[in-house]
Amino acid sequence: MEIRRPLLWIVVAWLCGMAVASRFEAVWIAIGGAASGGVVLAWAGGQRRKNAMTAFAVAVAFAVGGAWFERYDAGNDTSIPLSDEAEESVLISGILRTKPETDGDRASFELAADRWTVRGVSYPLSGEVVKVNLYFDTEAERGLASSWSRGDRATVSGTIRKAMQATNFGGFDYREYLRRQRIHWTVAAEGMTSVERLPPTEWSVPRALSYIDRVRDDMGKRIEAQYEEPVAGFMKGLVLGLREDLDPVNYQAFSQVGLTHILAISGLNVAIYVGAILWGLGRLPITREARLVAAIAAVPVYVALTGASPSVVRAGIMAMIALYAARRRLLKDGMNVLAAAALVMTAWNPYFLYDISFQLSFAVTAGIILGTPLMNRIVRIGRPALQSAVSVTVVAQCVSFPLTVTYFNTFNLLSFPANFAIVPLFSLAIMPIGSIAMLLAYVWPVGATALAYVAEKLTSLSFGVVGWLSTFDGAASIWPTPPLWWIGAYYATLFAALAAAADRIPAPRTIAGRLSRLLQRRSVLVSASLALYGIALLYAYAPTAFERSAVVSFLDVGQGDAILVRTPFGKHMLIDGGGTIRFAKPGEEWKIRSDPFEVGADVVVPLLRKRGVQSIDALFVSHADTDHIGGLQAVVESIPVRRVFFNGTAKEGETSERLLRTIVSKRIPLTAAYEGMVIRVDAATELRVLFPERAPGGELEIRKEQNELSVVMLMTVYGRTFLFTGDIGAAEEAAIAEALRERSVAAPAASVSTAPRSSPLPRIDVLKVAHHGSKTSTTDEWLEATKPGIAVVSAGRNNIYGHPHPTVTVRLQEAGIMTLRTDWNGEVQFRITPEGWAARTKLKP
Repeated sequence: MEIRRPLLWIVVAWLCGMAVASRFEAVWIAIGGAASGGVVLAWAGGQRRKNAMTAFAVAVAFAVGGAWFERYDAGNDTSIPLSDEAEESVLISGILRTKPETDGDRASFELAADRWTVRGVSYPLSGEVVKVNLYFDTEAERGLASSWSRGDRATVSGTIRKAMQATNFGGFDYREYLRRQRIHWTVAAEGMTSVERLPPTEWSVPRALSYIDRVRDDMGKRIEAQYEEPVAGFMKGLVLGLREDLDPVNYQAFSQVGLTHILAISGLNVAIYVGAILWGLGRLPITREARLVAAIAAVPVYVALTGASPSVVRAGIMAMIALYAARRRLLKDGMNVLAAAALVMTAWNPYFLYDISFQLSFAVTAGIILGTPLMNRIVRIGRPALQSAVSVTVVAQCVSFPLTVTYFNTFNLLSFPANFAIVPLFSLAIMPIGSIAMLLAYVWPVGATALAYVAEKLTSLSFGVVGWLSTFDGAASIWPTPPLWWIGAYYATLFAALAAAADRIPAPRTIAGRLSRLLQRRSVLVSASLALYGIALLYAYAPTAFERSAVVSFLDVGQGDAILVRTPFGKHMLIDGGGTIRFAKPGEEWKIRSDPFEVGADVVVPLLRKRGVQSIDALFVSHADTDHIGGLQAVVESIPVRRVFFNGTAKEGETSERLLRTIVSKRIPLTAAYEGMVIRVDAATELRVLFPERAPGGELEIRKEQNELSVVMLMTVYGRTFLFTGDIGAAEEAAIAEALRERSVAAPAASVSTAPRSSPLPRIDVLKVAHHGSKTSTTDEWLEATKPGIAVVSAGRNNIYGHPHPTVTVRLQEAGIMTLRTDWNGEVQFRITPEGWAARTKLKP
């Protein structure tokens, strides 16, 4: 058979070559190129000369794509000769490449640096871009920074350092994220006195773009004047791609039901824009060719005005190619146009390959082009418009699914009806009406206000519907991050199932022709394809279902504790959840950021989802201090929890009280853990509570000081022992050691039980050092009683408490105990099997 769409095959090979180059050694580029060409020949047959030429072009494209990525990546280096760990006071000058983004007490911008001074010596720079974070001393300073523009010249005095890399396995790597934007250094500056800003004196690309920023800002102000919050912030994101003022609550609701793509300026926006231009120009006495040329010239303006995200760049390039092809009367195939857009974007910047917006935009567009005709043959609805809407919605959701679970690790079944109902409302009503109202505000304010009123009511209605849908927790599911090969297998089985169900499987030829005639029957093909598709989904949902190893992870949550345990039979336990401690003073409310960092929502929950924690079988709250429970609020709200164990007391304060209210409102069983309690988690895992003693009476006691009441537990899994100590002090350590010398603990008779004690504390394999290594804990007597092989300290980098204290680290060293620290080593992880165990850390010591 003859190969159709050779350009598509070539571009796919180009992208595959880049993907291989990003992960493997150069030799695999050559191997992949030869293999790709061979696959094409084997599939299509080499009898036709055109097929052989296409196969050769595919092989070359694979190799050239890989080589181009390697060359581009090798050239992404810094000209600042400092080590990765260096921190230096510098004076750095250059041109603002981006407009400052102001939020709370901080403004961030990119500086195209041309000179830097370190230790009194000045050096020129070329092609170096740094990320500047300016922290304000007063609220008035924030207003000054918001007046700066791209193209302004600035000299910044601050501390230069590399961005933080990922410190947990699978965690967000900010350093790599910036590197892909060709940024290698960050500069932290304190107060406006550390920045000297001058207006631009010469032409530059950022200065030219600053005029677009001004137009965009003015349009944003028009939208702000037309709507009340939170609709105003939402409309700015929908119409202009300005997402800084989005309401976090509404955004979270949209995210939960899979609707955040509505805020991505993409193909539909560009199509409406181009259509409006062509319609307007059609009213003028100009030729068809002139109208198309004018529309081509107008597309880049719209792309720039809406922020030039990968999705809108893709749509803009596709629109320009399609308009040019229409002018030349060559427009035949949307897939070729899409392939050409991908080739242009990745040739310009290969790092687009990593961008989720790029991936989703191209995958969904290709899926709709290829899959919708197949789905239309499967779904039979009397009304063509309704049938098309259903087909597009189902195909788009199925195609976006693997990328959604890869990056967000969640999928909501309600996303199908939500997208079917809400997307047309935004695309065909709210977005066009909002855009017209914004433009009309320049010439007819009264009419603009009337249109804005309609858009606001429709948007508020959508907020209510989406908020209601997001309350159905049972529709949401958590998926671990799948391997790359699974994504390819998923798409293969999906489109095989669609093609089989639509009866569009091509007649077997060449290699396929050797298959049994049985496979030519449609019913068998459909059943086999659906079965393979189902197997792919089941594997992705529970890839470790038959794995019988235990994993104990001391997560790096800064100054706090969070320990995740996966038992050999797939149970999950979480001990504490870290917490962000804030020191806000009266009158400093202006410093609060619109979406401040919160360790539970930004670190713990994403990590648990990535690791496939679909429910927490037991949540242990060692005590109620913020650095242990602050992150648990997000955990309890985001992941089903089956049971909570705590120390039997409560603490006054918003953090503790809110968490307790949430646990009660969700009807999660709440159990006080006390000395002598034994918890049999599964056949290989047992927990014994060593402290605190059981409180008399049944009332919940309010205790301000919580450290000395921390829950202390001994976990045994496959014969290995872990001692979790919370924040106990020397007195509690002595009491536990003394009690264990005098008494003993019997084996459990049920899943949760208490019994008279009968055996002393065994030798501890891993000791969680109490209170982050405070000098008030970890005495010589405690180390003698526990005899740990490894000690783990959970502490924040450069924390204000000085944890771990030097006396403790010296004491551990003198005792010959290997010490691992989350502030030095990042996440500390232990994997235990019946045959043995192993430890690894995210960062090297």
